[in-house]
Amino acid sequence: AVVFVFLQAVPYVAPTGELECWVADRFAELFGVSRVSAHDDFFTLGGDSISATRLAARAGHDLGVELTQRAVFGGATVSGIAAGMKTTG
Repeated sequence: AVVFVFLQAVPYVAPTGELECWVADRFAELFGVSRVSAHDDFFTLGGDSISATRLAARAGHDLGVELTQRAVFGGATVSGIAAGMKTTG
């Protein structure tokens, strides 16, 4: 049997604000892509628990914010993850 899968292209939406831009840049580094939309999904791009841990640790180091693995999994998109970041200072 032949199975056809139709993927709907999601239009590119530029990240806005410091946190979204930071998350988009980290997605690009982690997943080896050149352009990341505010609506791109962590899991669709290849994210897993190890890359979520790396992203969370880097957020604390670079930005001084708290980002948990749970927030990465729950937010999933660039904009969702940025919204889940909490300032620690």
